Formats: sequence, C-alpha cells, structure tokens
Amino acid sequence: RIKDKGKGHVEGHLLGARVQYDMDNRTSLYGGQQLGVTDINDSFTTLGVRRKISENLFVYSQGGVGPMGHSVVAGVERFVGTKNSHYTNYTLSDSEIDGRTSTTSFGSNTAVSETATLRRERQFVSSDTRGTYAGSLIGYENRVTPELTFDATYQRRDEKHRPFTIAATDSEARDAATGRVAYIKPDKY
Repeated sequence: RIKDKGKGHVEGHLLGARVQYDMDNRTSLYGGQQLGVTDINDSFTTLGVRRKISENLFVYSQGGVGPMGHSVVAGVERFVGTKNSHYTNYTLSDSEIDGRTSTTSFGSNTAVSETATLRRERQFVSSDTRGTYAGSLIGYENRVTPELTFDATYQRRDEKHRPFTIAATDSEARDAATGRVAYIKPDKY
C-alpha cells in the first residue's frame, strides 16, 4: 500500500493468474487477474489479444482495470530467428499513484541457452504528477520443464535524474523485484 503518496512508496503482496486461448495459429486471446493479498485495492484485471501478422511479426493490445486505475497497451514484437525478439509498446494509464501517465518501452528478449532467456527493457515515462523520467528493467526466464517456467525481474525507475522534467516533485528512484512461477499445460482437446 502507499506509505507516502508524494514519494510513491508502495508495499504489498500480489497473486496473479493468466489464461490464454489460441483461436488459431495466428490469434490468441488472454485474460489476467492480479489480486492484492495485503490490500484488495491492488487488484487488477486485464484482457488482451495477440495477432501474428507475418512470419516474424506480432501485434498486441490489452486493457486493464482495477480499483486504483486503468490502462491500455498497444505494441509490436519482431522475432529474429526463433528465440530472440525486439519489441516496443506504448501504454496509457491513469492511477492513484502516478496520475495520468504515458510510457514508451523498447526491449529485447535474448536466448542465452536452450531453456533460458534474458529480457532487457528501457522505458520513457511522462506523468502529470511525477514528471518525465526513464526506467530500466532486466529479467531472466528459465524453462525448467516444457510446462514449468521460472521468471525473475528487477526494475529501476530513475526519478531523481530527470533532465526534461517540468513538474517538480520529491519522488525518489523506485526499485521493484518480482518473481513468477508458471505452469502451462496445453489443452488436450
């Protein structure tokens, strides 16, 4: 929960789930639910679609709503070979913590072994309450078995160094670490 809204300190625990339905070999629909374990107001529901438009190019869009705000995302991902990709997406959101925000993200997924992928992302954020700043993300995903995957991510929002900021706030840099375990069993029907 927010300890100091002006500085954006957040504490809490979340539990999430996502389901995906492959309509055909080109289109997938998905939905997700994030539940706030320590505060129900941290809950968030998303619905999205991903569409293959060429052999190595995908587009996707998703929307999300929750008690503390809402967001929409549109993006494109291009695969280089079978295991590496580059992506960009644009997010518009409105939340209690960050206000109205637009985020442009550029990232890549790089296979470092047959089962492991390294994810890097750079974010450029403009917020009506926090000003303009950048963020960086690095993640590691490892497929333990064909059905079981482990993912760890670290994100740093550098709000102290904001050379283009017009709005002056007392926000500090924010760090976030997340872990995820996914078990995916393909539909047998």
